[in-house]
Amino acid sequence: MDGLDMFNEDIDKFLDMIEDFGLAQKDYYDEFSKMCLKYSDSSIVPYSLCHELITGEYPCEEYYMPMLMDVYSYYNIGEDFLDLLQRLIDDGYCIEYQRKTHELIKDNIQDGFVIAYRGEYAIEDKGNLDYKQSVSYSLDYEQAKFFATRFNMLPLTKSVVYTVKVPVDDVLAYIDREDEVVCLPICMGGKMEVIKEESFL
Repeated sequence: MDGLDMFNEDIDKFLDMIEDFGLAQKDYYDEFSKMCLKYSDSSIVPYSLCHELITGEYPCEEYYMPMLMDVYSYYNIGEDFLDLLQRLIDDGYCIEYQRKTHELIKDNIQDGFVIAYRGEYAIEDKGNLDYKQSVSYSLDYEQAKFFATRFNMLPLTKSVVYTVKVPVDDVLAYIDREDEVVCLPICMGGKMEVIKEESFL
């Protein structure tokens, strides 16, 4: 069974769930989480499922943001990820998740800001996203430095750690696995400020 067949099979399960009015929102989240386990971390299907649940307005609004962040943490995401994230922000589905995030990182908040780090590398025309477009930042400097320097055996054209000052209202999520915060990027109106740029070339 290919990815499209598996996607259609999983969506059919959710369509069946809609007919059961006794289900709670968490039941959809639990089923989604269980479905994702059968896919590899390189699969786009979990993102496609999440996208369908959100844009199709399935009755699990409380879990739209947790589902999207689960997918972002472990699987491939689509090119419209930022659009989907913006939709959740505009519709107010980030508010509670953001509140819980701020509680988790409260020790990192000072005077309404969070200091975070982003490691970037490039080899000719290949590399990770520019910090102005990225949502991914680490609370751990060494983690960011690792990302900036992990390919230092190759002819790097860029190897930089950016230290940024992020308004706490722009911190949307926390991912414990890599001590990572998901921030509203500058390209979406984020107000973060680069306070240090360190090159390792």
